[in-house]
Amino acid sequence: MTHYFITGSSSGIGRALCEELFQFKDLKVYGIARRQTLEHPYYNHHTIDLSETSEVSRFQFPQVDEKDDVILVNNAGTLGTVAKAGHLDEKGIERGFHVNLVSVAMLSNKFIDVYRKVKGRKVILNISSGAGKAPIDGWSVYCATKAGLDMFSRVLAEEQKLNKEGFHIFSVAPGIVDTEMQQEIRKADSMQFSRIEDFKRYKAEGELTDPQLISHKLMRILDNPEDFKETVFSVRDF
Repeated sequence: MTHYFITGSSSGIGRALCEELFQFKDLKVYGIARRQTLEHPYYNHHTIDLSETSEVSRFQFPQVDEKDDVILVNNAGTLGTVAKAGHLDEKGIERGFHVNLVSVAMLSNKFIDVYRKVKGRKVILNISSGAGKAPIDGWSVYCATKAGLDMFSRVLAEEQKLNKEGFHIFSVAPGIVDTEMQQEIRKADSMQFSRIEDFKRYKAEGELTDPQLISHKLMRILDNPEDFKETVFSVRDF
């Protein structure tokens, strides 16, 4: 039996990944999101607002058989308000760090603690972004949290080399994907975001990747984690 825990399961890449998993057998899918948009015999939904640390803290990973596989995909993310520093909402700053980084650290910590003695395949896959590697005006919180996510993942991977507990750790940038986040970007104020016309063009010229294609690539990583030697990389690399 394989147990998949997927945050942000209500839309975008998270939903696409859940729907792909529903085609297979001998698995359970646990969705973690504010909204439930999926119904399936394999699907268990946990309504959690990842910006609220108290809600994340209350979540408990279930006990599994020691031979089972366990997979955590920290997919949920928020762009937040697209605005330059000096125009940001303080609550929005807090929410961005909590959803994109704090909740990931909390869930990963719980996951490793609960499943360190499980003998099956154990993977933590964090959905990162190219924005964590290059500054983009108006995206300070998003860029900072994704950069933090990459480093957090690298540290976990380094710890696994030392502890030899068998967890595979990845932080993967999916590229520019046709999700609700892209809709938010195209609605931004051009005075707060100089590259808005680029992102409108990506949509108009069909340059956005379908979430289903990204889910196929992520499954290659989750099914064969030993084939991927780097911790931080992009789906464009394979």
